[in-house]
Amino acid sequence: MNYLKYWKLQRSPFPMGQPAVLSTSADSSSTFFDEGTIQEAIARIHFLIQSQRSLGAIVGPSGVGMSRLLQQFCYSTAYATKLSSNCRIHYVSVGGWSADRFYRWVSSTIGHRTDSSDHYQTAIDSIAGSTAMSGRLVLVVDGCDAASEHLCVALDELQSRSTRLTTLLALSSASPQNGLATEFFNEESPSSSFKNRRALAKMLQQSQLRIDLPAWGLGQTADYFSMMLESAGGRSAIFEAQAITRIHELANGLVKPMNQIADLSLVAAAARKFVRVPSELIDQICEEVGLVSGSSRFSWAESSQFGAAASSK
Repeated sequence: MNYLKYWKLQRSPFPMGQPAVLSTSADSSSTFFDEGTIQEAIARIHFLIQSQRSLGAIVGPSGVGMSRLLQQFCYSTAYATKLSSNCRIHYVSVGGWSADRFYRWVSSTIGHRTDSSDHYQTAIDSIAGSTAMSGRLVLVVDGCDAASEHLCVALDELQSRSTRLTTLLALSSASPQNGLATEFFNEESPSSSFKNRRALAKMLQQSQLRIDLPAWGLGQTADYFSMMLESAGGRSAIFEAQAITRIHELANGLVKPMNQIADLSLVAAAARKFVRVPSELIDQICEEVGLVSGSSRFSWAESSQFGAAASSK
């Protein structure tokens, strides 16, 4: 049974994965949920850029939707129009990259040069040329928590070379409570994950604006379900209120696992020909696919293997 047809949905309301590049059309943000903590984070990113600060950092737990937010901010005209016309913004995810690969990305993406073997100098020249022509250059650098020391040194070097460059570092922590984020900015007690990455620790301590993206509250989760279901052509009341509460609890307020559980629940409820998704079904479905055991919470770190389960049905 096609569960989308059963629920009279035009598309899946809960995306299981995030696109690498989003549409740049004027209405590309129409189904992007930018309320609550997301709206606040976007406002603070705007402030970082418009006040011409050189360095900021956004920190949140893994699965909170940080990459989706940053991509939407960089690629959607709905947000770009609020920036100065002489401001250029670029998004890049650097997890696992070498410093040389980063220099090559700067050279080709910002400087539009691929003819040089000296990637370091070409990257420096590209930054200088871009800021001279456009006025302000913004680099949104995702995946910094997985960046190597050499890459962090490269970031620090480029940052120090231009007064017209704004860099936003994005880091994800393993804790839904965002506890690791506090250690990022604590000079006396740096996180053990960063003791061998002094360049990143230095940049974080020099950050002029810290943006926290915490796990969602129940009210924000309820608003998210309502908007996503309605934008997909469905009824906002497909899920019982208690079912949304249970999904929120199991996912620790993190949007990625919420999407997984919600999509699986829609498939299961359609197969059983339910009129609505009941709360009792949530735990049952999660236990069947191994996401939870009894009343324990969702383990995001172990959930990736189930990511395509619902979309294949």
